[in-house]
Amino acid sequence: MKTYLVRHDDLTTRLKSRSGAFFVSLSDYVFSHNGVVYGTILENNRIAHFSRAQTKEDRDAMCGSKYIQSRVQNVMIEAKKDLDDGRLVLFTGTPCQIAGFLNYLKPKQYDSLITADIICHGVPSEKIWQDLVRSVEEEHKQKVKSVSFRNKYIFGWKDHIETFELENGEIIFSKRFVKLFYDHVIIRPSCFTCQFKTLNRCSDFTFGDAWQSAPINEEEAKSFTDDNGVSIILVNNKKAETIFDELKNIEKNPADIVHFTQPPLKMNYPYPKERKKFWKIYKKNGLLAAEKKNEFWTICHKIKGIWRKMIKK
Repeated sequence: MKTYLVRHDDLTTRLKSRSGAFFVSLSDYVFSHNGVVYGTILENNRIAHFSRAQTKEDRDAMCGSKYIQSRVQNVMIEAKKDLDDGRLVLFTGTPCQIAGFLNYLKPKQYDSLITADIICHGVPSEKIWQDLVRSVEEEHKQKVKSVSFRNKYIFGWKDHIETFELENGEIIFSKRFVKLFYDHVIIRPSCFTCQFKTLNRCSDFTFGDAWQSAPINEEEAKSFTDDNGVSIILVNNKKAETIFDELKNIEKNPADIVHFTQPPLKMNYPYPKERKKFWKIYKKNGLLAAEKKNEFWTICHKIKGIWRKMIKK
């Protein structure tokens, strides 16, 4: 495995992507070889599902993060047909989705298949997201026209703030969903026992935000990580290395994985003790009641943390 920091050399392209737009460069490579790309799009601002792209226009809908579970539908059947027809196929998704697709193809292996998985924190609930969109519409008495799970244009790459554009042009900023996401109360139970939170990947490429887990000593790497988005890329095998060398329109900087080994690359997050209580309240009293209770738990944890530090002193 080799590790790189990557960013697209076109700033506009990078701003439309979640991190450094590595996915754009890799999919452009596939299109240049008459291939097809499989990735996730967001439909009606509420449902994430896999889609097939043969053009850059269709591919662009796949750019950017969707922090809900992506419905696979019949996409594996379609992708296998493309492979059997001799097409070059790029299949992207979470590590478990890639593993599922590779198992589906067994025992056959395809030289024309490129797989790329994301560094996955965990998969949040689609139902919670849909309820949140609905609550925004009810509060403002306007339909939501478009959403962004993380608004890089306004808040930069490193802030995580969801943005709702209403049909009347009004813009709403929120951290309601991200709060529940990072408190882990809306993440699928299976994600807390995930076998893919490791550097031993099943995909050709792994990509995600280049968050530092340790100080970077190299001055070049420091200057490379600006606030417009940078991808960390794990090139996991020789096949991927050959493809990576042929990619165009990207700047590459070798990186030490030690500085970028984020928690989802080395361990599972603990199952929150409040998660079951959160869902019980949500099912009985709705999203707002569950959010308020979760905020109460957060405050209690902070008070307990301060109290423990005072006792130690």
